[in-house]
Amino acid sequence: YLEARDEYRARRYVSATEKFWNIVRDYPPCPLVNDAYRFLMHCYSAMRKGEAADKIRKRLGIITRWMTIAPFSPRGFESVPTALAAVLPPEIEVNYSASYPSAKQVARWKAVSANLDGRFVIKYSYPRYTVAYALVYLKVPEETEAYLYFAANAYYRIWINGRLSASQMSRRSAWRFDEDRYPVRLDKGVNRLLVKFYNVTSGAIYGGGRIVSAQGLPIPFLEQTVSCLEKDVPRPVPPDLGDPIFDEGKAGDRGWYSRWRVTAGSFVSRKNVIYPQSAQPAGKWFRFAKYTPYFTGPANMAWLKPSYLRRRKVANVSFELTAGTADHPMFLLTFDGEGEDDPLSGISLGVARFYRWRPIFFGLFRYDMPLSIFPLAELPQTRKWKWNVTRKDGWLWVEMNGKKMPIVFHAPPVSPAARDGYPFGMSSWGRGIGISGLVFRRAK
Repeated sequence: YLEARDEYRARRYVSATEKFWNIVRDYPPCPLVNDAYRFLMHCYSAMRKGEAADKIRKRLGIITRWMTIAPFSPRGFESVPTALAAVLPPEIEVNYSASYPSAKQVARWKAVSANLDGRFVIKYSYPRYTVAYALVYLKVPEETEAYLYFAANAYYRIWINGRLSASQMSRRSAWRFDEDRYPVRLDKGVNRLLVKFYNVTSGAIYGGGRIVSAQGLPIPFLEQTVSCLEKDVPRPVPPDLGDPIFDEGKAGDRGWYSRWRVTAGSFVSRKNVIYPQSAQPAGKWFRFAKYTPYFTGPANMAWLKPSYLRRRKVANVSFELTAGTADHPMFLLTFDGEGEDDPLSGISLGVARFYRWRPIFFGLFRYDMPLSIFPLAELPQTRKWKWNVTRKDGWLWVEMNGKKMPIVFHAPPVSPAARDGYPFGMSSWGRGIGISGLVFRRAK
């Protein structure tokens, strides 16, 4: 039976279909039983019993319709990790009536239907080194732990309500049913499932998947729709912040720079502003080879002493930092090793660029992996920077010189074994970075 996978050969097994259904319907979910369900679905389709085939399709949790939009060109970020991290319009807003012109064509939203197995096709001209998106809304009556099965012949990332839930950095040559499985969480109400593909070939993109409960069974009362439900999608709310835990650089505290350490140089203090000085690059970023795929070594690095941070208990808190650069504005903030329970440990964010001829961007990284890259078309012509970073449950709200970033960033948790133990620190690629104020605040 299981060898008859297509509807034409399934016609030979029509007489055995009902008997086969009685055998497999009481078995617990497993790959063999799922293959049996697929065979039955194709049999019913060959027998023109659409209702019976749809019943099994719903039993498998196959996602039947998607909204797609393509193509987008990640100009300046053509490598696979940076192309998947580059923030493009569908990640900022979902507007079905909007169109986005590119060099050779215009990207517009379009509804597509999946075949019996859940596979859909995104086809357009000049597909090589372009990005495409697929979107569907899932409604559930209560918060649900689930498994998302997904497959594609391109690199992809998946977000559910803005949370990065899956990432596939190895490309497959063809689409295969149930190729990858990811544990996900569906919030009560509407959930936006957004898939981002990066196509490096000249062919079409094939993708598709299904979603079931953590036990492998259909999710009760699950609804799928491609109607725009953005107003009903839950959004994270930034916490209210309390009084400062401590204020580095507060007026009258002349020795606060002594609580900092510097690599490959020394401090110069001028009017309560510390400037790490170094004639040569500090080597590999934080002295680990894994930080170097995209950056050369910074000229200066400074970080708060771990013992001081432990006494102040600043893990998981928000902060406000005022800094200035003596050269071009390329620097990163890193908060690593602040606490074992800190979901944002290992995160770096800042203004940088990979090479001199590439565009300057705001980046969010976890170790050597770009999570979000937001190109800055109009970088403020200033050497003074003020950052406000509010943190809660893995979410980051970022303000840069009083201007809010257009998206809320999310970083998935990291294993404690992956942390380096370096605390809150800064790296500069200019002649030096001056830190004139650093305020830590805990949420109320």
